[in-house]
Amino acid sequence: MKKRIEVPNLIYVCIMIVVFPLCSCNTTKNIKEEKSAPSIVNEVDETSNSQNCIESHTGKYSVNIDATVENLKKISAEKGEEVPEDQIKMMTGMLSQIELSITTDTLIISMWGSDEKMPFKARVNPDGNNCDMVLVLPAEKLPEGATEVIMTIIEIDNNSMKLKASGGIDKMDPFVWTKSEK
Repeated sequence: MKKRIEVPNLIYVCIMIVVFPLCSCNTTKNIKEEKSAPSIVNEVDETSNSQNCIESHTGKYSVNIDATVENLKKISAEKGEEVPEDQIKMMTGMLSQIELSITTDTLIISMWGSDEKMPFKARVNPDGNNCDMVLVLPAEKLPEGATEVIMTIIEIDNNSMKLKASGGIDKMDPFVWTKSEK
């Protein structure tokens, strides 16, 4: 028998625990200058090649709900879990409220009227095919044992992508993002 997975808990983990703690906590509702703790960031190649890798991905994205739900079902099935249909319906409403924006140096997640900004340095992934966003985080925001958090952009097609996280977080990996604006 497959174990039922509670989607509200999954969404809470994916968004509230994984994303928000990584953020600098400066939201558009509460903008004030804060002195932040020193950041731990590995040297990031600042060549034009690194800058070019992010430029084609700048813009606004919305969650591709169908593809994301399918990914969540697939990942759950691989773990012997099941996502109940009633919870999928509840989850789709929540996912429709999330927007992702990428500039040349900032990853912005907008949810329920609040923008969470995460500065990053772009670099070409060591595989040479993808673009990495190395998040610029204060040391206390890094996952335990991690020295950096990297979000690798995995292009699905010209308008869709996934973000593959490394550095101790992987809860955003199932999300498929579709470009809604440049």
